[in-house]
Amino acid sequence: MISKVGDAAQRLLESRLKLSGVPVRIDADESHCAVCGAAMTVQKTSFGAIVTNEYGTLNGWWPTMVCPNRCKAEDGRIFTKRAETRDGLAMKNHRFGYDLEVEVGICRYLKHMQVDEIHERFKAEGKAMSPSSISRYSRHFLDHLEKLHVAHLPDIAHKMAAEGGYYMLFDSTCEAGSGSLFTVLAGWRNWVVGSWRQSTENANEMLPHVEYLVKTLGVPLAIMKDLSNQGQYVAEEIIKAHPGAEIRIFACHFHFVQDIGKDVLHGDHNDLKSYIGDTKKELARLIRDTREKVTDDPESVARTVENWLSNPDSIVLTMNSDSVALIRYLSQWVLDCSQDGNDGRFPFELPHLLFYDRAVRMSAISNAIINANKNNEHATAYSLLLRLNNITTVLAKNRHAKKIVDALRSKNGLFARLRAALHLEKKVVIEDACNSVDERIEFQKKVKNDFDDYISELRGMLLSNKTDVNVKIAASIIIKHVDKYNDELWGHDILVSDLAGNTSMRVAERTNILCEKFFSVIKSNERRRSGRKNLLWDLTIRPAATSLVENLKDEGYLNLVCGGSLNNLPSLFAELENNPPPSLEEQYADYRKSADKVFDSGRLPRSDVKIIRSNAFKTKVGVIESNFI
Repeated sequence: MISKVGDAAQRLLESRLKLSGVPVRIDADESHCAVCGAAMTVQKTSFGAIVTNEYGTLNGWWPTMVCPNRCKAEDGRIFTKRAETRDGLAMKNHRFGYDLEVEVGICRYLKHMQVDEIHERFKAEGKAMSPSSISRYSRHFLDHLEKLHVAHLPDIAHKMAAEGGYYMLFDSTCEAGSGSLFTVLAGWRNWVVGSWRQSTENANEMLPHVEYLVKTLGVPLAIMKDLSNQGQYVAEEIIKAHPGAEIRIFACHFHFVQDIGKDVLHGDHNDLKSYIGDTKKELARLIRDTREKVTDDPESVARTVENWLSNPDSIVLTMNSDSVALIRYLSQWVLDCSQDGNDGRFPFELPHLLFYDRAVRMSAISNAIINANKNNEHATAYSLLLRLNNITTVLAKNRHAKKIVDALRSKNGLFARLRAALHLEKKVVIEDACNSVDERIEFQKKVKNDFDDYISELRGMLLSNKTDVNVKIAASIIIKHVDKYNDELWGHDILVSDLAGNTSMRVAERTNILCEKFFSVIKSNERRRSGRKNLLWDLTIRPAATSLVENLKDEGYLNLVCGGSLNNLPSLFAELENNPPPSLEEQYADYRKSADKVFDSGRLPRSDVKIIRSNAFKTKVGVIESNFI
């Protein structure tokens, strides 16, 4: 019950608490003792202010009522009653309401706004919330969301069981030195069902998390993982723990192809790097040297370059100081070799080979331009052109580099055919275009047939005396991987039975791309939120519960956990604080407890680093060295 107070109370509020505005009094909603029925009396009154979206700023007093007969509640304490209305607005001893907390969380983690952006927005709306308060309440938002998620894990388990079950996808991501973020997704729904921070990606830390989720959600129909030994160990331990269950283990096709590509191409690709290094350095030095030789008239330079580019049938240069810029552009074109690729990463793209090819092309191009401009051989631009030609020709005529490139092309050709056989192009999964389960099943049958034909061809190449030695090396590596993982590459069509007894066929993903895409979105959002490209610090301090925010974009999750709308979160958070489910404390303890079973990897935790770098620790070490050694 919210009511205005009198003038005397308002003066008291303004004088003692420096509060202004319309003061209110919030009494307990129930004014009688639940034990004896006597009218409750005021035990104590707290003064303060609450800032909410719904009511604005509420300055007032909040009485705590007590039974005059000193009746005791079940826990043995005297029966008291606080205002439920007040408790439903904000956490105890907190100034800002749940609705503002939710707004901060949505701005921070769904809209990926920076703290200063939120501060300025709130300031314009008349909400005096400091940047430190915004950071603090964003953490409260994550804490409440994580508890809300854990409280509804049984509901999530029931929902997935009613649909016939789920399959599990798990993976870790990190930036060098930042520790690891381990995330588990429930397939078909693709909900994040758990996320924890780890010191490193190792089975000793991952296994307790997976065991907890299997215990809570039920045994999965299948487990999708990458090809690491750590993931393999976790999957095998889950199977051992449930010998009566038929759990399929799937090896991610993308990681399968990626690992093969690294084994097949890394050696030659790395060897080529040693040959192109000097060429890159010389080109960079040439570009730096042109800076002082380019004319100070940018418009004249622009006209010279524009005229030369606009006449593709002529390669004659004026060879004046403006043409130095052209030599500069030609040199930069070689370094800009990534434009010839598909914006992928090794082994799906070979950056050293791209550079080699452009350097070889520039050797021929610069030679042709030199032959067309021999009458200007004393010009500065001509000498720079000769220098560019010499730099690129040294690499183009290097027989050892050419031999490595030939071997790399042969092996990459075989690798490209492997990708084609599995219908994988970089990270794109082609079956995303399938519109029905039957289409996905037929597509995967085609993939398996094409793959089997390709592997049969490889085995024939290994037996043939006519096969190039480099092709044989690549083929043997591919066959070795196939013999190891072939049983885990297939069987993604799964017959499921729902609680009503209906059976249907569902198809699991062939890849772990769902996790990869999830991590990609996380990093992109972190860059937007932090404004930094290097995410080492951000991922180190990033709470694992942030991953759960992605579920709020899913309508099914909102309906099951949030009552269908984000607008319900304030009341749900208030309910968690004031009337939590009886089992929540134990559930949440189990959820967090798995995070405590970590493996001592040798990496320094942030809490330890803070201590060993403190002045007190340095002083202690100095005293020991001075007095005891």
